[in-house]
Formats: sequence, C-alpha cells, structure tokens
Amino acid sequence: SGAVPKFESGRLASVSMYGEGTFTSPKRSLIANARAQAELQAKSSLSSFFETQLQQGSLYQSLVDSSEVTSEAGITEGEAIELRRTTSFISENTSAVLKGIVKLDECVDTEEKFVLVRMGWKPDFVEQIGQNHRDINSSESTSDNVNNSNRDLQSPGIKYIEVNSTGFGQSYDDAIRSALRYAISQVFGY
Repeated sequence: SGAVPKFESGRLASVSMYGEGTFTSPKRSLIANARAQAELQAKSSLSSFFETQLQQGSLYQSLVDSSEVTSEAGITEGEAIELRRTTSFISENTSAVLKGIVKLDECVDTEEKFVLVRMGWKPDFVEQIGQNHRDINSSESTSDNVNNSNRDLQSPGIKYIEVNSTGFGQSYDDAIRSALRYAISQVFGY
C-alpha cells in the first residue's frame, strides 16, 4: 500500500494509490468489507502523500473461540471460529483532494483471502469536479436573475449532464446506490 506520484515536465501529473484488505472466508459480504478497507487505505495514503491534516482511525475487535474434540482412538480435531470487527474512519479536512479519486483496478484473491485496489488521482479530476460545480451554480444564478418577461420567451427544459460511474456493493441494489452517490458527487462536488 502507498502512493506513487507520476511527474511530467516537472509537474505532478497523477498519483496512484494502492490499498489492501483481507477477509477470512470468500463470502461476498466479507469481500465487500475488505474492498472498503482497501479503498480507505488507498485514500489515506494519498492524503499522507500531500501531508494534509487527515485524521485516520480504526477500531478493531477480535475474538477467537476454539474447541477441540478427541475421539476414543486419540485423534484430536479442532475448530477455531474467528470473529473480527473492524471499523475504519477518515475525518478529512481536504475534501476537494479526496473527491478527485477514481478506482482504476481491483484484484480479489479468494485463495490467499485478500483484495488489492489501485486508485488514481489527477489534478484534472479535481478541476473537472470544480468546473461542474461552477457550471451548475452559474446556471442556477442565471435562471434566478431572469425577469418574468424573459421567462416566457425561454423554452422550458431540463439540463442533462451525462456522468459515467461504476458502483460496487454486496448486492445489485448496493452497487446501483454506490454508482449514483459517486455520480452525484461528481456533478455537485460533494
């Protein structure tokens, strides 16, 4: 995990961030949790790269319950049940930088039980988000300043903004919600 900058002509062109998450069993919900953990780790490495005041924390609880059964023949079989609960959080003071992050690649290894993600950041992404936000604000303020006589001359309509986004989740509905949240954040700059 970490951040790898790319410079072109002495100027920062992009930053690739890598994160890793682990899971105990190849179950969809555990893989989704590991994916979120890896993405959070990658975002944290970007903020560390920029030396911002980002607060990162994690709460970790682990419980291992084991039992052993010995047969009459003296063969002992054991079973261990591992319960893990990890809650990670990031409190950001530099939300504009983190808004420009996109997921570039993901690898899930069910045999070794880990998820690797590669995320990317470019100054252009942040500029585009800011420009979309300014365009929306300027169109709203322009429409507020139009007097009543001009309103009758304008044709009513809806402004369409096309945004391509990818969502991930434990279910199809979760993936759709994730993609919609990401698209809204691109348009409105949240």
